[in-house]
Amino acid sequence: KHNVMNTNVRILICALLLTCFVYGQNTGDPRSTSEILATSNTSLDDFNSRLRAPGVDANINRYGDTNSKAIISSFESAKVSDNDRTVIVSVRYNEATNSFEMKNNDEIFNLNKIENLTINFIDSGKLYKVIAYVNDTGEKDKDFFMIDANNKHLLKKVYYKFIKGKVAKTSYSKDIPAKFDEKTVYYYKTAEGKLVDLSLSKKKLAKLFPEHSEKVLSFMKKYKINSKKEEDLAKLSNYLHKIELIKS
Repeated sequence: KHNVMNTNVRILICALLLTCFVYGQNTGDPRSTSEILATSNTSLDDFNSRLRAPGVDANINRYGDTNSKAIISSFESAKVSDNDRTVIVSVRYNEATNSFEMKNNDEIFNLNKIENLTINFIDSGKLYKVIAYVNDTGEKDKDFFMIDANNKHLLKKVYYKFIKGKVAKTSYSKDIPAKFDEKTVYYYKTAEGKLVDLSLSKKKLAKLFPEHSEKVLSFMKKYKINSKKEEDLAKLSNYLHKIELIKS
């Protein structure tokens, strides 16, 4: 119990110091420093145990390649919110583990996938949210998706495949550094909670909405929806949400 209390105290102190630093850099928050500190203090007190995945200490070098450490995203200040509670902590996305991590001194912990939890990176403005959905086996699942604050119906997910680095075999060749290959997939979450991959062909996509298949196909043809353009998929996701509200 004593060790747990010490750990919580260290996390609280770290978060409070980070809060002071971040808001001293003009983030545009209209609240006073005392209001922010009070909010962070209260939030961390009852929110901290939910934020951290128990017993997880992420190993960013798990692939056994020393180059992999250099290509993991860096920690950044972010607002982590659960409904009306918000804390400011140092967070990064770990491409190797498909998880967001919170740093406390030299310790790294995975952030729990709490439904509707949001992570808003202060500098980049990137916004992530934990979305609950029904997976291919019919079970409820949860994951982080990148969302646009102005379009909550389009979910963006980047998948990473680790490519191990290679050491040059001769003086005439060069080392090949380790890297992550990226694949971006856009989803729409149906009224039933299922995720629809918007990169499917027009006909396959339309068949997933049998009551409105002709309308969906007509919409995609009329507006020349390109599955590789995010702005087109934003239009499509809004339309799919609109027709799902219509009773056949």
